[in-house]
Amino acid sequence: MKRDTFKTLLVFLSPVFALILYINYDAHWSPEAAIGQENLRNIRKVEIGMDSSTVLAIMGNPESRVYFLPVPQTTTYTYRTPPGSSMSCYVVFDNEMKVIERKVIQ
Repeated sequence: MKRDTFKTLLVFLSPVFALILYINYDAHWSPEAAIGQENLRNIRKVEIGMDSSTVLAIMGNPESRVYFLPVPQTTTYTYRTPPGSSMSCYVVFDNEMKVIERKVIQ
């Protein structure tokens, strides 16, 4: 009887354990998580007034670039954050491609 109870418990708990393991892998150990963590570390090195080539040397290529045309013209580079996080990581440039804002929104 005890053996059957153990098998039943194992059958029901295995998928739960696998799901928890997958979520932890995705959020902490996956390549995407490593890139996101690196972006969060590197954005601290970006300073107001830096040009875009210096930012690209520090941060690498952005995940997306958004151009706003109304005066004053701005360009926003967004960078990947760790999977499952609610954070946003971006750098805003003026019309001369100098950093006017860098931010991590949580």
